[in-house]
Amino acid sequence: MCIRDRFREKWTLNPSSHSLVHLKMYEFLGVLMGCSIRTRNFLNLDLPSIVWKQLVDVPVTRKDLENIDRYTIQCLDDLINIQKKGVDENNFNDLIQEKFVTYLSDGSEYELVPGGKSILVTFERRAEYAELVEKVRLEESRKQAEAIRKGLTLIVPEGLLNLLTWRELETLVCGKPIMDVELLRQNTIYKFCSENDQAIEFFWRALTEFTPEERSMYLRFVWGRSRLPLTSKDFPMKHQIEILKKGSVEPDMMLPVAHTCFFSIELPKYSTYETLRDKLRYAITHCQAIDTDGRAYDIWDDDE
Repeated sequence: MCIRDRFREKWTLNPSSHSLVHLKMYEFLGVLMGCSIRTRNFLNLDLPSIVWKQLVDVPVTRKDLENIDRYTIQCLDDLINIQKKGVDENNFNDLIQEKFVTYLSDGSEYELVPGGKSILVTFERRAEYAELVEKVRLEESRKQAEAIRKGLTLIVPEGLLNLLTWRELETLVCGKPIMDVELLRQNTIYKFCSENDQAIEFFWRALTEFTPEERSMYLRFVWGRSRLPLTSKDFPMKHQIEILKKGSVEPDMMLPVAHTCFFSIELPKYSTYETLRDKLRYAITHCQAIDTDGRAYDIWDDDE
């Protein structure tokens, strides 16, 4: 239903999904978005601005297209300015054999004018061609976006939706894209330890130094989600940190243990900051099965 294409790594709407069933599915996605706003249960939707803007009825621009398909924009710019490279009407078609067709984001071919497959782009009509490509690409998923907006307005009043910017809508539906470490810290409780313990200080230091992607991976590891609630009052439960009781295995040989249903993590009492950082990074990267409880140190392979 969507296509995975900064924004080229996001999902875009499939312009070829225009059957009644597909449009109903997009409408249901809009309903889910509305429910997400109402219940503050975020959806993991990684959509570009070209989608969000249409949902709040804001015109999309050339920049939005460039964000998801920079190559096309570069090609159009090169075509418009091709005379700067010594190309004119006499040798243009020796180099350029484009027809009045373009390819949509799903790879399907689209005629820009009737019979476009057999009409050669000429030096004189190159600007017309570029303008048509840009227009078609900006509007290629309008039906799908309208279906989503229709479902969204079943839950959220249209008048209220029109007051939002596209970034505000994205935040309300999906939460903040970058995890706020301080917000998480304010909503953390400790078991068998305190905030001043060395292991806990190591933990917060590591989380602060992690990349935004790694922070999201930590949330998936410990909670099964990739984004935090917007405010403290929206937390359904507190994040809990517990120091893992020492057994027969040295703490430095163990991995953290996550309990996603309880939004909690058990940390071995690592001897150094570097050990905690490396073990935590390994765990969030390689141990993402829900509730990998028990002997977490069995997962660690010293050869890796």
